[in-house]
Amino acid sequence: MSCEKLDGLPGIEASGSLLRADPYRVAALPGTEIPAYEVSAGFVDLLGVHPMPDSGFYLASTLANRWEIKAGAVLQTDLGEAPVLQVFNQSEEDGRDPRLNNALLTIGAPERASECWVDIWPYTTSLDHLLFSALISDEAGAESAQIVAANPTAGESADFHEQFSNRITIHSYPAIVVLFGILGFAGMLRRRLEIASNLHSGAGRGAVTATAVVETILWATVGAVLSASISVWVGQAVGVSVGASTFLVLAVAVGIAALGASVPPLWIGEERLFRDFKNRT
Repeated sequence: MSCEKLDGLPGIEASGSLLRADPYRVAALPGTEIPAYEVSAGFVDLLGVHPMPDSGFYLASTLANRWEIKAGAVLQTDLGEAPVLQVFNQSEEDGRDPRLNNALLTIGAPERASECWVDIWPYTTSLDHLLFSALISDEAGAESAQIVAANPTAGESADFHEQFSNRITIHSYPAIVVLFGILGFAGMLRRRLEIASNLHSGAGRGAVTATAVVETILWATVGAVLSASISVWVGQAVGVSVGASTFLVLAVAVGIAALGASVPPLWIGEERLFRDFKNRT
């Protein structure tokens, strides 16, 4: 199986091959050889930019910034001129392979590339046999081939429990529940004149409280449904599924809103009617 065909297999997000090529000399630096690599279209896609149908160079942002050029610029080399098709994001400080920081990449079809790069998420050693399947068994050095991380500083394992426990949205669920409770309580508290008036007119406290709870459940349910719909839509847009816990939290939030709305009718008395009427705004 070739390196390119690994792309799309379960667990593999992208794959591409890389082969060292003859260096270039650019007109602006005639005495300096610029490293060059021939890569596959999948390798360019793995770098986060889209491969172009035209021939030309792909540069790391570190090199493009140093030369003060952008995509669309034309480089004069010892083999002729060629445009800069894309500039991919690359940093000298994030631990990624530094060879690409100062190299010119061109898309080719290296049948026997020296390296096969893959993007695996989440990383697992169970896919190693697929990576080794891209080797040519009779090629020199095939037996000593190794699987290494493209960015060793990022490690080769992920602690998903720690990442989940330290996520920036860890307090969003309780915050939503508290917010619904505050809205339910505040909404009924603003209607204290209406509540006192109903009690003065002979309505039972239980009936007033039940009315407040039902009305609150109605608007809270609408808010929860809208929130759930937006969550699902955003999740689909970014490729993340919305778990059942989200819907459970919204259901609890509706209940807490109803509970908060039931508090004012239980302690507001009809004796507040004239005072609240006088102080109304």
